[in-house]
Amino acid sequence: MNLSGVRNAIVAKVDGMTGFRMSPFPVELFDRSQNTLAHLAFAVSIGSTQSMAERQRVPNRVFMSSNVNVIFAYRIRPHSISDDYNHAMDKEISVIETILGSYASTPGIEIRYNQSTRTFAQSLEYVLVETSFTVIHTP
Repeated sequence: MNLSGVRNAIVAKVDGMTGFRMSPFPVELFDRSQNTLAHLAFAVSIGSTQSMAERQRVPNRVFMSSNVNVIFAYRIRPHSISDDYNHAMDKEISVIETILGSYASTPGIEIRYNQSTRTFAQSLEYVLVETSFTVIHTP
């Protein structure tokens, strides 16, 4: 599966979750989204791809490992900060479970979860949750 196919498979899974919609901004510029449009907006990028030398034993087959990042915004209301932060972390788990479940229906890729980070947008209206995955695939 080519790189755009890997990215599109992940985009389709997150986009299928209730309330989520794709942001026009890439992961690296995601915090530039308008506040009125940011809640449950997401972006997916493939930051790097490298060969997997230990899997290259199959003739005429190249195995690659790509670092995929998924970011989404969750609105934090001023009088419910603690509750909304908890809800954002619950959404984070839902996104991870959805993505990890996606490769079973997408032949040719294997997805592994790496880590998550949570930061607040400069406006303090949103928590930005970024998850990273390693995707093993063939071109």
